[in-house]
Amino acid sequence: MHIKKKLVLSCLVFSLLCAQIALPMDALENKSNLGKQIIIQAGNQQILVNGQLTVLDAMWGLSPVLENGTIYVPARNMVRELGGSVRYKNDDQKITISLDNKVLTTYVGSKKIFLNGVMKYVEKEPFVYDGVVWIPIRTLTNGFDLVSKWDQPNKRYVIYVGGNGQRWYEDNYTTKISDHYGSYYDQTIGYTVNYDLSWGDPLVIQNEDGTISTIFYQSNLLQISSYSDYMLSSYSNQEGLVLEESYEEYLHRANLMSGNIKEDQPGVVNKLYTIVEKDQGAILSYIVFFKEDQVGVIEIVAHEDIYGKEKEVLEEWKRLMKTSFKIDGSVG
Repeated sequence: MHIKKKLVLSCLVFSLLCAQIALPMDALENKSNLGKQIIIQAGNQQILVNGQLTVLDAMWGLSPVLENGTIYVPARNMVRELGGSVRYKNDDQKITISLDNKVLTTYVGSKKIFLNGVMKYVEKEPFVYDGVVWIPIRTLTNGFDLVSKWDQPNKRYVIYVGGNGQRWYEDNYTTKISDHYGSYYDQTIGYTVNYDLSWGDPLVIQNEDGTISTIFYQSNLLQISSYSDYMLSSYSNQEGLVLEESYEEYLHRANLMSGNIKEDQPGVVNKLYTIVEKDQGAILSYIVFFKEDQVGVIEIVAHEDIYGKEKEVLEEWKRLMKTSFKIDGSVG
């Protein structure tokens, strides 16, 4: 279980930060099966690894490069994040990558790769610049059969490695419903909502503690997101699930009790609150709902003087919430 800190408006692409405390049993079980999710973005030194902000290359500040529609990454740094290793021979420019009991070999300037000795062709070749070997990210994901997702509007690449079983957000969790809109289904919290396709697909972030965060839109002036959490609870065969805190105690613990709080009709959930507060020049709005020990939060952080495109996005999101937001009664 994690306590969600209040978000501050930032120009950083990845600004969902959370503090961690002891996890309930179901979160611990989920954590053991997670594997690794890595999120990179063209031109951004910062990456997310299971929700934790780090840098791809601490020494030289290298970042992924988008060139003619292809994302290139510094091979040694990227493969290390994936859990593998790279050997490079300068005399013949041979690249050898070991990952997950597989060996991929290729050469600088070559579109041929050999995976465990079997040759196949790829679209783009690796290159060397200032002593750094750069390789197309798709050579790694396709060569090692890694699940990945490309977000064109935001120039982001999401990669999964390891873990037990398929996570729902590895697959297609969005559906295009018109030329302008898509529908997003969150299977962790259990809700659906439509979004504008021009924003790019919602970015689902796998956190280290087994919870999920989703970013719908993010800029200097506006961030629209959701996240899952857990109430403190215990379970026994005799009593079943026992909540060890009230809903109001959870809101206090999650720093959500300082604003204007309204309890709404819960519908299919146990409790539903809307919260609005001002903090450091921003207006924070929340929808918080509870299903047994699970918590879902829809969050908007908007600058007080929001204007232009961001103001239009905010108004569009409010409209979409009124017309398409729906919570289901399942507990995931």
